[in-house]
Amino acid sequence: MNKLSNKMVLVITMLTVFISFSIGGVILNRSTEIVEAESKQKLIETARRIGSEFDFEIREVEKLRHQVNELVESTFDLNAMRLDPQYMKEYKQQIAPVIERMAQDARISKSVYVFFDPEVTGSVNDVWYADLNNEGRVTRQEEFGLSFYEEELPEKDWYFEAKNTGRPFWSDPYDGNVYFDNHLTYISHTAPIYIDGVFIGVAGADYYFEDLKQRIMDIRIYDTGYAVLYNSKMEALIHPMMESGVSLREIDDGRYDWLADAIQNSSGVTEYTWIDGRERMIASKILLNDWIIAVEPYKDEVYKAVRNTRVLMYGILLIGAAIAAATGVFFGRKIVLPIEQIVLDINKIGLGDYENEIEKRFRRRNDEVGILANSVERMRLKQRESFEQINTANSVLEKRVAERTEELIQTNEYLEESMAKLEEKQAEMILTNEALEDALEVTRLTQRQLIESEKIAALGYLVGGIAHEINTPVGNSVTLATYIQKESLSVSDKLNKGLITKRELLDYIQNTTEAADTVYRNLKMTGDLVSRFKQLAASESKESIIHFNVYNYLHLIATSMGLFEERKNIQVEIDGDESIEVFSDAGKFSQVFTNLIANSLQHGFNQYDEGLIQIDYELVEDALMIKYHDNGSGIEKKHLDSIYTPFFTTKFSGETKGLGLNIVYNVVTKLFDGSIKCESESGKGTTFFITMKMKGVTPKNQEDVPPSLT
Repeated sequence: MNKLSNKMVLVITMLTVFISFSIGGVILNRSTEIVEAESKQKLIETARRIGSEFDFEIREVEKLRHQVNELVESTFDLNAMRLDPQYMKEYKQQIAPVIERMAQDARISKSVYVFFDPEVTGSVNDVWYADLNNEGRVTRQEEFGLSFYEEELPEKDWYFEAKNTGRPFWSDPYDGNVYFDNHLTYISHTAPIYIDGVFIGVAGADYYFEDLKQRIMDIRIYDTGYAVLYNSKMEALIHPMMESGVSLREIDDGRYDWLADAIQNSSGVTEYTWIDGRERMIASKILLNDWIIAVEPYKDEVYKAVRNTRVLMYGILLIGAAIAAATGVFFGRKIVLPIEQIVLDINKIGLGDYENEIEKRFRRRNDEVGILANSVERMRLKQRESFEQINTANSVLEKRVAERTEELIQTNEYLEESMAKLEEKQAEMILTNEALEDALEVTRLTQRQLIESEKIAALGYLVGGIAHEINTPVGNSVTLATYIQKESLSVSDKLNKGLITKRELLDYIQNTTEAADTVYRNLKMTGDLVSRFKQLAASESKESIIHFNVYNYLHLIATSMGLFEERKNIQVEIDGDESIEVFSDAGKFSQVFTNLIANSLQHGFNQYDEGLIQIDYELVEDALMIKYHDNGSGIEKKHLDSIYTPFFTTKFSGETKGLGLNIVYNVVTKLFDGSIKCESESGKGTTFFITMKMKGVTPKNQEDVPPSLT
């Protein structure tokens, strides 16, 4: 070989090696970037997927807790609890089956409860169902002692944090309760219960932490990577390299404070060097309860594929360079010209022209030129395939971006359409509301008219009773007066004729005296009745706040309703301290019992049925406690919630307007600042429990009446 050939061979060899390294470097860098990006994206998607699974479970527990809140807030009666010592016992019996069913049907939690505040209820009251032994069956747990509420401890945060903050609360893991189930570790979700602005307790559900802990510890990322769980303070709840409760911000004198901020921001993948000197990568997701789930593999495991690709490419480059050098050294000028052509083709490949095929005449040769040509051709095909894969990946990515953009556009259009429909609905609701207000005003006018009609009907009962009571003694007096007149005429006639005997005269005097006494008693009875009915009539006026004897007044009301004469088949019993006198609105008092008695006569008894009306009363401080009972036909349970509703009646013949019990309810609760409760069962009679506050108790002597009563 001459020097020119050597130079050409040397130049060609060096150029081939240079081009091979250049192209290989471009491919290597691009491949490394793609693999690194895909590895990080995979790590982010893993964290999000795991977090979404736990978010679903958290949402289920919160939904269960919310159902318990709604149950108690919609059924608990604070006023009844304060008045009835047995209320809490009955109420717990009422809600216990519902709580048990919630716990049994729960998919995530097997522990559901409501704990009432002893400061409000006056004693320890809770309803707690749980499957403490994971046997598939929930059972009622025993109630805590009063000492549980006396001291705030970390394991009681589930109760006291919800009470003190007035907001829903997710507790950190804690080991059971202080009495009997400390073999379990809980995560509790609780929320306060308020009735009329008063805190009465907490409702909640428990999430068994050991199950969650085991599932997180079973997660593996690559070969040795793992999942961890932090609370909102970046304290480790589950971490194989940190003790539970230790904050990441406190590790190594605050060295990882920046890492805690990055995890809480949940922004992509963060790389860091751990205390052991090894590099790690972490991706995180914030859960619905502000906890953070994160995955932490070692960096060298994530980039293992990158290293393998880099080693392979270096090997290919070295092999290509060796082939080029050997070809130039051993074949010299014999291959210069073909190599020059091949070099030109390689330059084209280097410029990105992967469609320029190496000539077949070079590849058919059985010498080194053929080997080089075929090697370059294979390299061209591999590079073209690699770039096609890259282009395909880019196309797929662009397609995904386009699809998601289209989805966002469609979602935005749907939201705009929904907003337009919402505005239309709102306008319709405004028009409907105006129409309802007009209808309500008409209903109020009708109600006032019907109430006046009901008052007239009650007055009819009163007038009928007065007429009957007065007619009896007056009729007796007329009969006796007629008898005296007849006897007087007879005696006068005999005296004129001188035919009367001493015995007849004495009999006449005795009979006349007895008749006169009887007339006097009947007329006195009439006067008393008139006086009592005047008192009852006066009580219906605006000036009806008077002193009256409760026992006598109840008898007067019953008499005015005709119960002792017209309806003798109905027995009336009034039981209470006959000396009790009160200072109150007698008219409204009469209105309550007139309507109750009328209701019993119209709905409880048929015309000829025998029955009993019993009224028991007692005075407790300034409140009159009354039990009104009849043993009539009773009220069906399905009607009990409607009996105080205006215009509600079970008789549709026009006999009643359905306002009697509505008037009773309004008078008792609004005018007497009291309460009324009805218990009844079809065929077993009806009982009303009534509390009415009196303005005062009248002393025996009017001189002792305090100024506030006179």
